[in-house]
Amino acid sequence: MGKIIIVLLLGISLVIGGHVVSAEDGSEQGRLDAERDVNSGVFKIYATGRPAPYRKYYDEIMLNDYGVEMVRKDRVDSREEKAYMSAYNNVSVKAVIDKHGGDIFANAGGEAMKRYREEAKK
Repeated sequence: MGKIIIVLLLGISLVIGGHVVSAEDGSEQGRLDAERDVNSGVFKIYATGRPAPYRKYYDEIMLNDYGVEMVRKDRVDSREEKAYMSAYNNVSVKAVIDKHGGDIFANAGGEAMKRYREEAKK
């Protein structure tokens, strides 16, 4: 059975196996985790910021149509967590584009806006 690694993302630091790591280590861990996930057929993208009104539809499209889980964080306070997410996304976004094409995000966004507008008309 494979080795289980628990990664806890905290507001003040990134903790791996009980050890606080630097932003540089967070970056390396993000890259390694993403490579492991992509090689296992798991596609995730970390996203931060205020939610757009159509986000629910976008996330559903990404997951149901493309098999990509959008991992949402309203706020990220630590440099370590930012470094982790950025490094993870550098690998995962490239893999998603390689698999689905460079227009995947624009297509999902356009469809999400369309669904949002249709729902708003009801």
